[in-house]
Formats: sequence, structure tokens, C-alpha cells
Amino acid sequence: MRYKLFGCVWMLLFLYCACALAQEKSMPLRQYLALLEQQHQLSFSFLEGDIATKRIVPPNGLLAADEALVDLQSKTGLIFTKVNKRYVVVHRPEAERMLVKGVIKDATTELPMANASIRSVNGQHTLTDDNGLFSLAMPSHGTLMITHIGYKPLRFKIPEGNLGKEIALVMERQVNQLEEISVKHFLTKGLQIRADRSYQMKPRVTGLLPGLTEPDVLQTLQQLPGIVSIDQSISNISVRSGSHDQNLFLWNGIRLFQTGHFFGLISAFNPNLPHTVTIYKNGTPALLGESVSGTILIDSPPDQGERSTSIGANLINADFNSSFKSSPNTYWQFSGRRSLMDYVNSPVYNRYRDRVFQNTKVTNFFADQSLSYRSEEDFRFHDLSGQVKHRFSDREAISVNALWIANNLAVTQQNSLDSISETSELAQMSFASNLMYEQKWANGQESELRMSFSRYKLFAEDFYEDRDQVGVQRNQVFDKTFSLRHALALSDSWKLSAGYELGDITIKNDEQDSQSLQSQSLAAQLVARYPHLYITTGLRATHFMSYGRFRAEPRVSVSYFFKKYWTMTIAAEAKSQAAYQEIQQQQDFFGIETRRWELADGAETPILRSNQASFDIQFQKGEWLLRAESFVKKVNDLNSRSQGFQNQFAQADALGSYTVKGAELQLQKQHGPFTAWTNFHINDSRYHFPTLYTARFANNFETPYAIRWGLLYAARKWEAAVGGTWYAGRYYTQPNSRIPSIANDGSLYIDYMAPNSSQLQDNFQLNASLSLTMAVRKNLRFKTGLAMQNMANSATVINRSYRINRNSETIEEIDNYNLARTSNVFIRVYF
Repeated sequence: MRYKLFGCVWMLLFLYCACALAQEKSMPLRQYLALLEQQHQLSFSFLEGDIATKRIVPPNGLLAADEALVDLQSKTGLIFTKVNKRYVVVHRPEAERMLVKGVIKDATTELPMANASIRSVNGQHTLTDDNGLFSLAMPSHGTLMITHIGYKPLRFKIPEGNLGKEIALVMERQVNQLEEISVKHFLTKGLQIRADRSYQMKPRVTGLLPGLTEPDVLQTLQQLPGIVSIDQSISNISVRSGSHDQNLFLWNGIRLFQTGHFFGLISAFNPNLPHTVTIYKNGTPALLGESVSGTILIDSPPDQGERSTSIGANLINADFNSSFKSSPNTYWQFSGRRSLMDYVNSPVYNRYRDRVFQNTKVTNFFADQSLSYRSEEDFRFHDLSGQVKHRFSDREAISVNALWIANNLAVTQQNSLDSISETSELAQMSFASNLMYEQKWANGQESELRMSFSRYKLFAEDFYEDRDQVGVQRNQVFDKTFSLRHALALSDSWKLSAGYELGDITIKNDEQDSQSLQSQSLAAQLVARYPHLYITTGLRATHFMSYGRFRAEPRVSVSYFFKKYWTMTIAAEAKSQAAYQEIQQQQDFFGIETRRWELADGAETPILRSNQASFDIQFQKGEWLLRAESFVKKVNDLNSRSQGFQNQFAQADALGSYTVKGAELQLQKQHGPFTAWTNFHINDSRYHFPTLYTARFANNFETPYAIRWGLLYAARKWEAAVGGTWYAGRYYTQPNSRIPSIANDGSLYIDYMAPNSSQLQDNFQLNASLSLTMAVRKNLRFKTGLAMQNMANSATVINRSYRINRNSETIEEIDNYNLARTSNVFIRVYF
């Protein structure tokens, strides 16, 4: 008996040890699923009640993902359904019919939305994947709550019998008057006014604008009040009377020194990339510097939706855009464009060529005799961009961006009377790249580290047959920047951003050794949002180390919302700029300017400084919008060589300033698919160069008034736009006499009247566009259409200058005309 009792004790002890050993080898199912998620990049969705009591003994060795799921199913009795490569739904066998599957998309772009939160009323929760897909096991039919930052919450009740069927839902963007967006639809869809009074556009979803085949970034800028181009090119954009080089252009945080193709008739930015373009005319954030006029930010992050590719062409160029994923967390994007001029001699190219080369009419000013020039050109342009972004997690990412822009021109022009010819070659190239690291912290803070490099190169060679002389110009810019930024939310209403920037810019040309400037900046920006108040204020402090100079620049914008429909905004800023462009000879390359970048030396050529203040009031009710803004702006330490004088100051080198005062007015009405708008601006802009001319005189970039209007129709398939522009003529300087004057040394010169005392006739132009978008099947659609510029074919002189013909010893008058009637067609395929 004693032995039997002893044996039973040993048997119980053995069983206890075996159970304890087995318990040590097993683990909770939840814990094991977490391990599989890390090992195989999987994501499991389940009901807590289905797995709460489950334990599992892991297999010996590492199994493949599919083998691990089979092993789990056999050991737990649960069903493991693989929705896609990453997501797996876990449920009891009897719950198969309770699985809800679907896709979430953006209502405007129709692109899939990643990381949207889906929650059932019973507490089940999941997130959409990168393709907008989700699966959720539910105990019965019920209601889903879908949320996403920046979008309106969506509540969806699942009909009975719908479980197991895929549902498609769309989410509308959250438009909050008191936060980011003040006007959602401005001029056309995809163009908005933000609460800080900056403009924001998304070209890929922007509607048609008159005369454009596609939403060219820099052409669209010219539809905004206060922004004009005196010669109708995007390489001469003037923001409130500033010259083009006084604008700051940033592509993904990289400064660009070249912005156009074909001498400014075409933008250098592919409009079919998913750009977000932000334009500041005043109240620029303190984190942005190196500009005394406008600031244009062009951000093109890789598309994180499903794979997409598009190819398109018009009568000028062909392009492609492609985005895809090489892994669940790695996104790629490539785009490229190339001109077709060397393959197809299209009517559009002929019009552009006439505008740039042959539309320069030279007149013997003494005899009123017209001279004609024959021209042969070989011209081509191309641009290419590549981007990659890798997410280590939902909070950590690294990205690389690169952009290459190139123009090449060879042109020979010959005078039909004396057979004197001139051969010119011009090459421009830009390469820009950066590396960016982003980190989102658990407490809502965000950090960004960025290293950027930008290079611009110009080579120009001009051969004069009559003088047996060759003129050569070279200009190179190397810009390197390191920046660190951090943002944190102080409360629900307050957000603070701070940054440090270290810059090194070097500029080389033919006439002098390379110039370099090292600078470092500290900046802080505070944003406050209240029910009736929106404030952005900041301070940028810059130390120009190469010059031993220091400058502090305050920025502020305050918007007050009152009486439901009204907004009042006051903005002011101080800015500075060290790099600017000079024009060596206005008439080089038969009127085709070659501008060269120069660097202020802090002494003889001081750093440019600007101050600006503005006040605007806005009324928005229903589909009506009315805005009025007044402003005053002054730019000091302005170099006369940067202003493109074509009169007695063409060779002058002096410092001065300009002051501009003006007002801008916008009126817009929407009615169903129709949008009608008009904007108007007036300004008075005056130079003051004390050592050249004691009196103040008109700015070369002054447009006393400009009126623009448009009527747009946008339906699901069809879009149409018609509109017009009416600009005041440009100021110029006439000679006092029709014959040249003789200097003391016997040389000839032109005796001019008071600078910019004459004005060309006004310029009116009517434009129109039409497009059709059709879906062939689920992943294939195409868009086609046409656009016409200058429908009335008006011939208007947009610039007039004078020069001396050394052979005939006469004064020649040179007139440049606007672009003649030009029709363009386009087609684009998305797949």
C-alpha cells in the first residue's frame, strides 16, 4: 500500500512537471501574433474575444509566412484569412460571414487613403493599408466610423446581408475656416487661399485655366492678383514690381536658379507630378529666407497611393510620370519631359520661335526703314526628376529627391540687306538634390533634417561676323544648405516651429574670381488658432559670416474673422537677399537676354533688403467671394544692373531703391459647375537712384493696372475655360533725336529723354481651353483637349528699345511683340 501511494505521488509529480514544462513552452496567442508581425511584416485583425484565452506552442524553427498561418489554424481552430500580402484577418469558423472588407478613397482625387481608422460600434478597430484597403471582423451587421486627419468623419451603416462583400467609401477633406483653408475654391478647383493669406494649388487636380493645356505651375501664378509678367514669360515673373530673381523658388526645399524652358515660355516643372504649390506675397514664414519679393514653394512628395503611370504629349513636348512601390514602405516616383522640336516642326513651335527669335522687328529709326533677319535655330530642352521615400515606421521616414533641367540652343541670324550674320550658342543646366529625414515623436512633436545641393550652369558664345569677334559668357552657381527644423504643439490652439539653417553659396563667372558667402540663420514661428483669430508670427535672425553682418527679420500675419462672413488680415515682413541676377548686355543674342547670377559682397554691393505691409478684407458668403487688399513695399540697396535698363542707364552700376504702393481686388461667383471670376490691380512703383537721376521715375516692372477675368465650366468629363487679360503698356525711354549724338572722343551714342517717360499701348488678350476626360476601364483613362492663346491674334508691342548700327551710323528701333494666335492640342493616358 505504501509503495502504491508512493507511486501515485511520483505519477502526480511527473504530470505536474510535464504540465509546467508545457506551460513554459507555450505563450499567449496575442504575443505570438506580435512576433509574426515583426518577422514577416504582417498585420493581424481580430476580435479580442476570439483570441483572449488562446495559447500556442511555437514551432521549432522559423516558418515561412504561409506555413506559419497553416500551423496556427491547425493548432488554434481559428480561421486565418490573408486579405493581401500584409493583412490577415483572424476569426472563428462560424464568423466567416461577419467579415467586412472595403476600400477608402479621397473624394477629390479618388486616390486610396492609407492609415484611415475604421472602428465598429462594438469596439473592433483597424487601419487601411497603403492601397486604402481594410478588413474588419464584426459580430453582426452594424455601423462603421471612419476617421482620418484632415478629413470629415464618415459614418457608414452596413446593410443586412452585406457582410463579406467589398464596400467602397470616399472621404471629404475637412475645410476649417479657422485653421488652414480660408477659401477652398479660388479661380478654379485645386486652387485655395489659406488662412495666412498664402495661395496653395495642386496642379494635378487643378481645373483648366484659359489658354493652358495643363496647369503649368508658373503660368498659373500669373492669374493671381499682383503677379504679372511684363513680357508674358515665366522667366520674368514680377510679384508686386519685383524682378524675377527677387523671387525664391524652392523645389522640395531646394533652391532653384533656373525655372523655365524656351526662354520662359514653358515652366521647368512637370505639371503632372503630385505638386503642392504654395505662394507667399507677404507674411512669409520666418523659416524661409533669401528673397525680397515672392516666395514659391513646390513640394512633390512621392505618391504613396497605388501604382500609377501617365504619359502625355502636346505639340511642344512629351512627358511621363510614374509612381510605384518596391516594398510596402518604399515609394518611388519618376518623371521626365523632352521637347519635340527636333522631331516635329509644329505650328506651335513656329509661333514660339517667332516670339523668341524672329518676332524682333528692327527699324532704321532715321529712315523708318524695316530690316528683316533670317534665322536658323536648333533648340531642345528636357527635364527629369527622381524621388524615393522609405518609411521605417509610421513615425520615421527618409527621402531623396533629384531634379535635372537642361536647355540647348544654337541660332544663326542674318541681315537680309548687308548679309551680316551672327551665330550664337546658349546652354543652361540645373541639377538639384537633397536628402531628408523626418521623425514624428509620440507627444505630437515633429523633426526634420535636410541636406540640399543645387547647381546652375550657363554657357553662352556669341560670334559677330562683321567684327570677327567672339563673346563668351559663363556663369555657375553652387548652393549647399543644411537645415534642421522642429515643431511642437503647445496646446490645441498654439504651435511652435523653430529651425536652424547653414548655407554656403559660391558663384563664378568670366570677369572675376569666384564669390562665396557662408551664412547661418535661426528662426522661430508661432501659429495661434482661435475661433475668431488666426495669427502667425515669427523672427528670422541671419548671420552673414563672410561679411560679419547680422540681420533680424520679423514676420507677422493676423486674420480676424467677424460677423460670420467677413475676414480682416494685416500682414508685414522684413526680408533680405544676397544672390541676384545681372544683365551684362541687354541686346546680346539678338535680344535674347543672358542673365548671370551675382553675389553681394556686403560693401560695394550690399545685401538687398525689403520691408512690406498689407491690409486686406474678405467677404465670403455661399458661392460669392470678394477680396480687397492694399499694400506698400520698399526694396533697398538695389543694383541698377539687375533691372534690365535699355536706356541711358544700360551700362550704369549704381545703388538705389524702389517703392511700390498698390491695391488688388478679386470677385468670384460659383453656380453649380460654373465659376466666374475677375481680379484687378493697380500700383505705382518708383525707382530712386540718387547717383543716376535725382528724381523718381517709373519702375521697369511697373504695371499701372491689370485686369483678368475667366469663365469656367467643370463637369465630370468636360471642362472648358475662356478668359482674358488687359495689361497696361510697359514704360520705356525714347531718344531725343532720330540721329545719334557724337561724344567728345568721336564715338556715337543715343541721347535719351527722361528715363521711362514713355509708355507702350495696352495689351489685350483672349484665351480659351477645352478638355475631355474618359475612363476606358477601371485602371485606364485618358484626357484630351485643346487650348488657344491670343484668340483675336492681336499684335501688341510688349517691349521697345534702341541701338546704334555701327555700319550705317543710324539708330535702330527694336520692337518685341506678344505671342501671336497659338493653338495647342494635348492627350494624356493614365494607367
